[in-house]
Amino acid sequence: TGELAGYEIGLLGSHQRANAAVAGAVVERLREAGMPIPAAAVRAGLRDVRWPARVELVSRDPVVILDTAHNVPSAAALVAALRESFPVPG
Repeated sequence: TGELAGYEIGLLGSHQRANAAVAGAVVERLREAGMPIPAAAVRAGLRDVRWPARVELVSRDPVVILDTAHNVPSAAALVAALRESFPVPG
């Protein structure tokens, strides 16, 4: 959503940015229903979110990633996230 433009997402992968956009749309609907959800809370939640074992960087030197891809779509998302976040020099 437009509200998420420029927000930092704490999870790796473009699929997580898509998920964050869905969360932003939910927040917008909840606000329309009268729930006062501060923009600062949304910003902090998206920035600080951690999801263990989902493209989780557990070491930088050497790079070690932990992920529990359990089906074809999640494996494809993992491969895309790794290519985006850790390109191989060539």
